[in-house]
Amino acid sequence: MLMDPNETPAGEPDARMLAAVRQTFQRMPKLTRTVFELHRHDGLDYPAIAARLGISVAEVERHVSLALQQLWRALHHLL
Repeated sequence: MLMDPNETPAGEPDARMLAAVRQTFQRMPKLTRTVFELHRHDGLDYPAIAARLGISVAEVERHVSLALQQLWRALHHLL
């Protein structure tokens, strides 16, 4: 069976999703973006992020939550 060239294979993000993620990251406050990247991209746990940035673990939790909320709002209609 041939795949429709307009379809994205399951599990692969399409261009609209990638653009939405990029735009969302650009609009995030710098600290929120940094915390989220350290956690999701670099794999650091909350205490390590808190120590690196000189903030509390609760603040790290808040910034990760804010980032996830912003990403969800940007992407939910594309899913």
